[in-house]
Amino acid sequence: MPTAEPSQRSGLLFAGLCALSGAFVPALAKLTTDRADPLFVAAVTTLFAGLAATLVLGIRRELTQLLRRGLAPWLILLGLLGTVIPFILFFGGTRRTSAIEAVLCLQTEPVYSLVVAWLFLGHRLTVRRVAAALVLVSGIILAVGEGGLSDPLGVAMLVATPLC
Repeated sequence: MPTAEPSQRSGLLFAGLCALSGAFVPALAKLTTDRADPLFVAAVTTLFAGLAATLVLGIRRELTQLLRRGLAPWLILLGLLGTVIPFILFFGGTRRTSAIEAVLCLQTEPVYSLVVAWLFLGHRLTVRRVAAALVLVSGIILAVGEGGLSDPLGVAMLVATPLC
């Protein structure tokens, strides 16, 4: 049996951690947003992530990179599209739905990735890929629609979150 390369093992480890995170983060988000305003939860989450990023940049002696001319508008745009909008959608949607619905709705990311890779990177849409996406979406619709949606706006916010 062939052994995996170190990069393959790292990739599998990170994929596992991502799956673990995807399972626990919505539940924790539900707990926190039921007890505090979603915007407050988003702000505190962003604050801690920013502190961690600052620490990493400090350790790597790259903090001065943030002061490069012309970089601020791009960082603001990146922060808006990559943090502000998705956090508002995620924490707001999680407050309006159940943790299970949150987990399920976030699983739309592979469908978005498939479409974006096709539109912007020229990756072919194969029958197999489209069929897999349709099965995924069908499963999410069946699971989330069972018993009626807790809040259609919350579900829509969660489904839109991976787009960011």
